Amino acid sequence: MKRNFFLTLIIVFQLKLVLIAQHTTTYKNIVSKLEPIRTKIVNKKYKSGNQKEIGTYNIYDSNKFEYEIAVGKHILYYSDGQIMEETLYNSFGTPLEWKLYDGLGNLLQEFKTVKIDTNKESLEELLNDKKSVSITTEEKKYKFSDRICGWYLFKEGKRLNGKKIGSWKKYYPSGEINKINEY
Repeated sequence: MKRNFFLTLIIVFQLKLVLIAQHTTTYKNIVSKLEPIRTKIVNKKYKSGNQKEIGTYNIYDSNKFEYEIAVGKHILYYSDGQIMEETLYNSFGTPLEWKLYDGLGNLLQEFKTVKIDTNKESLEELLNDKKSVSITTEEKKYKFSDRICGWYLFKEGKRLNGKKIGSWKKYYPSGEINKINEY
């Protein structure tokens, strides 16, 4: 167990260095004060023995409250062992990348976080008001086409806190733009 704990700490530390690119200076200054008090590794299996879930959670303590936050890479599996979802979280539990697969391993949808910001000035304010965090993501959806006998990029665009922003493009199976909507 100690070996897993230290391995997890090393991985989390390396992820912190890599994943900091999406964060604004304000956000980084606030969350840099947050240090985990312990780490919990999740390794769940189905009754069949196939993998069900793998991931790591950091437990933080702030003002006598404990927060359990997903960090690093988390994978959910279908019961047959195929990957269902892959999510990469930052050290504060914000998904930086997310991919959804069908039961055959085909990518259905993905998003990538490109910017994280906040209007709060302290860690306590941030922990008590999750809506104060502004998250911009790029999203892509894929679709199967009988015409090309394969998967293709069907739709792509950006979101701000879950709402569509900017140009959203829809494509034909050939890759040509079908439609552009502005939000």
